[in-house]
Amino acid sequence: MQRHKLTLELPQGVPPREFRIFPFGQVETTQGVFLFDSEAATSVLKRWQEYGNRLSIDYEHQALEPVSNGPVPAAGWFDLELREDGLWAINVEWTERAQALLASREYRYFSPAFYTDKEGRIVELINLALTNIPATKRMQPLVARRNSMQKILRMLGLRDGAIEAEAEAAITRLAGLERQLTALTGRTSADEALAVVQAWRSAAEELPRVQERLAALEAERVNERKRSLLEQGKREGKLTPAMLAWAEKQSVEALEAFLQVAPRILPEPSQEPAEKNLSWNTLSAREKQELYQQNVELYRRLRKEALGY
Repeated sequence: MQRHKLTLELPQGVPPREFRIFPFGQVETTQGVFLFDSEAATSVLKRWQEYGNRLSIDYEHQALEPVSNGPVPAAGWFDLELREDGLWAINVEWTERAQALLASREYRYFSPAFYTDKEGRIVELINLALTNIPATKRMQPLVARRNSMQKILRMLGLRDGAIEAEAEAAITRLAGLERQLTALTGRTSADEALAVVQAWRSAAEELPRVQERLAALEAERVNERKRSLLEQGKREGKLTPAMLAWAEKQSVEALEAFLQVAPRILPEPSQEPAEKNLSWNTLSAREKQELYQQNVELYRRLRKEALGY
């Protein structure tokens, strides 16, 4: 096996607690192109698990080339995790010194040291190192990646420093809510479902006003029906003037029931005054014809009084 070193840029700002080391596919560096595929991932994880220790982050790979005039301090410690987009360093613990150096940008890049087989496939990760001589092309800074993650955490309503599992759980909840929303509204997209919910909200806000208008219309209908029943009761002689105050306080149903069984109290109005006002000479031909059809005796009496026969 051959040992190699790469260099990748660290993000600016707060040192991250996790970051990607290798993406799946070809890893382009100034020292050549290396391969990280499923076979490489299996090998790297297996050898790390066999090693049984957390992996270290040092300065300038001094742990691989120890000096004789002093200690070789670590910058941090980390574990490995395989994800859909590659191999990640997780649970990263930075020393206070390393955090200060990264925050002040005295170090910007990290370099993985690893072994490859004859085909250039990465088979084992040795450690990582902070360095300022990048070898990997088009690296994304670690702190920039962390800043992006912090922005995502804020958008999800999570605290700064939340781990990726918390972010994944929040995203899963949001996706579940979207599925429930589309199922509830019978729509296929979130935008359409939100439009339906907005319509429901508008309808709910309008409901009290609609109920108020319906109540007013119902009250008007009841009052009109009661007025009609009062007129009916007076016309049929079932309600005397003294009974009107009582009748107005009754419900429509109670008043209807009363008028159905109440007897006539007031006598029917007399027709005599109207007959006394009739005069043969003032009636038109049509009125005389109608009088003949309605009351032939009155017709004959008026005619006799006026004409003598």
